[in-house]
This record gives sequence, C-alpha cells and structure tokens, in this order.
Amino acid sequence: MFLSTEDAYYPPPAFYFNVQLVSALSVTSTMISGANIDNSFQEVEGITATVQTEDIVEGGENRYKHRVPTSVDYSNLVLKRGYVTKFSEFAEWCMARQESTLTFGIKPKNIMLSLLDSEGSILTAWFFVGAWPVKMETSGFNSMDNKYLIENMEFTYQYYSQVKMDPLSIAAKAARALKEKLA
Repeated sequence: MFLSTEDAYYPPPAFYFNVQLVSALSVTSTMISGANIDNSFQEVEGITATVQTEDIVEGGENRYKHRVPTSVDYSNLVLKRGYVTKFSEFAEWCMARQESTLTFGIKPKNIMLSLLDSEGSILTAWFFVGAWPVKMETSGFNSMDNKYLIENMEFTYQYYSQVKMDPLSIAAKAARALKEKLA
C-alpha cells in the first residue's frame, strides 16, 4: 500500500540550523531572541559517539571471546563559518583559551546545535556539555582566489545528548545537564 502525499515522511534538510552558547538560565531567552551573526555557521561536523569495547577471553575455552563495552569516545565538534569581523562570543572564547596558559584554567561552556524547520522552530537539538575550544583556524589567503575567509573552531566536550522536544523541554534538559555537571 502506498502512502498519500499527506502521509509521506520527508527527512528534514540539514542546512537550516543554529549554534549557540547556552547555560541553563539563558537557553530559553536565547532561543526567543533569534539568530544573530555569531550563531550562523556554514558547517558543523563531529557529532559522533563511539562505544569502545574490550575483548574478554572465556576461561578454559580459548576459541570464544566476549566483547563488552567500556566507555564512549566523542569526536571533536568542528564549527565552520565565514570570518566574523564584529564582536563574536565564540571567537572571544576561543582566543581567550588560545592566549592563556593552563594556570588560568579551562572555562567550559555548553553548546546547543538546533535543527530548524522552515518557520525557524526547533525540530531537534543537540547539547554538547562541558565544551571548550581546542583549535581555531583561519583559512589561507590567496590573491588569485575569489573566496571568503573561513574560520574553523574545534571543541572537545564531555558528552552530548539529543533532544526531540518543544523549546521548554529543551531548556529543562539543558538545566539538568548543567546541574549534573556542577554536582
């Protein structure tokens, strides 16, 4: 049996998204305030979680081994965008980390990546908890190319979680994640 056009499911396009620095207290006001130049990125990579395993050889029966999970490894989150010449909270955070030494400590923040529908409402969001910048890169300069200057920001993070809910539930999830981190 075929689905009618009204019942057909189409995956959402991945080109309409928003990236924000969030805390439990600011997530709802940030979502309501709308997008700004600092939230606009052309590409996001690194939403990867890999379960590491360990092989345990069965005692007395050498031809069998059991693979058990040990931990989860997360790849770095990479954000790419056209170079921003105005004030950028993302760029300031990256530069502060790059220019300081470890004696000043690491100041982790939470990053929220939101996939949006055609009206700009959040379809789903990913929360990257305890993120901090590990790399900042600016594309090369070439007088023979007519290309935009691109900046790449790379972050490590403790873990991420995906939420497929309304904005208030997303705010509650962010608050719980922040509370867990502070506990």
